Amino acid sequence: MLKRRRAYTPSLRSFLKDYMPFLDNFHKEIIYLDAASGILPRITNEEVVSFFGTFTGANPQSKHSLGEKTKEVLRTSQEIIAQHFEVSPDEIIFTSGATESNSLALIGSARAHSIKNKAHHQNNNKIPPKNSIVISNLEHASIRGIKEWAAELNIEVRIAQSNSKGIITPEEVSERMDSSTILVSITGANGEIGTIQPIRQIVRSVKKISPQCIFHSDMTQCPLWMNIYPRRFGIDLMTCDSSKFGGQRGVGLLYVKRGITLSPLFLTADQLVTRPGTPAVELIAQMALVLTECPADYRKVEKVRNTVEEWLSSYPNITLNAQYSERLPSITSFSMKGVHHEFLRVLFDQEGLIVSTGSACSSGDEEVASVAALKDESSSAIRLSYSPFILYDSDAIIYKLKKVIESGLL
Repeated sequence: MLKRRRAYTPSLRSFLKDYMPFLDNFHKEIIYLDAASGILPRITNEEVVSFFGTFTGANPQSKHSLGEKTKEVLRTSQEIIAQHFEVSPDEIIFTSGATESNSLALIGSARAHSIKNKAHHQNNNKIPPKNSIVISNLEHASIRGIKEWAAELNIEVRIAQSNSKGIITPEEVSERMDSSTILVSITGANGEIGTIQPIRQIVRSVKKISPQCIFHSDMTQCPLWMNIYPRRFGIDLMTCDSSKFGGQRGVGLLYVKRGITLSPLFLTADQLVTRPGTPAVELIAQMALVLTECPADYRKVEKVRNTVEEWLSSYPNITLNAQYSERLPSITSFSMKGVHHEFLRVLFDQEGLIVSTGSACSSGDEEVASVAALKDESSSAIRLSYSPFILYDSDAIIYKLKKVIESGLL
């Protein structure tokens, strides 16, 4: 007969008893400065039910009464989101988040074009020519990952480089394009240094060269801070993620301009369905409601950011990245000469200052090193990102920064 094992050994129980008070005290002193990776959800499922007046957990594809009510919530949520972006409800596709939206936009459009192109040339007994896609060095890992699909999709991936201010210029994008370019993808705002890209001007230059070229923009970091109108901007495909503006993780959207065809990423018997699967209605409804409260008031966040940056600028070995560029009010990016960013992050973490060294979805050096503005200091880039829903004390932030920077460990 097997003996029942203890849940904890006496030594482990003693350790936890001594350690837990420290953890409790540690969490009380935490300052969360990684809001660009996702902010705490602002609306509960109970509030969603209260707003819509019905249960949202049933399958909207079911024919019973609860399924029909949930389907109505889904339809209403789609209309709320479409109205916010000034588009049609049928142009909004729900996904599991920004990574899936970006993948569907790039791979889906490339596959659709490849299928159409192959059929056309087979009818004429010709070999389909190689197409190209233009992205920038500021893109999220899920965009840069298109390079891994290049051979399968018979495309060439070209990289538009940002200038020393962290900006992608229309001229740089234009230089990467030619008659083979089928898609251009440029982020609305970089999530590492916060630089806002001149999307309208870039779209105009792209369409001038090739009116048929599809333009995609990853706007993940933007809805919380600015109004986005894809039709006005000339955007064909647009990515958003609920967790970046106060919704739950696990849901996002892709705006697809009417008339554009995408090949599905997932298998489905229905060829007319771009994104098969059961919609997560609770998450979608939450996303719709928090979106109605965007953009947020940025003035308090910007004031804290400016105060912290003014203090950081007093150190000769610290460089503020893209300090004088147009950027999001919520991001401070700085580099400390000769100090690796992961070492800095660990020290800040021990002081209860939660910061980031790059996109949580890439978790490697490539994301930071890819930003041209950080070429010389890429090994030490640290991002502080502020939430508009947290009341920050700039003195407390500076106190923790100072303890690490002047600790003698660097």
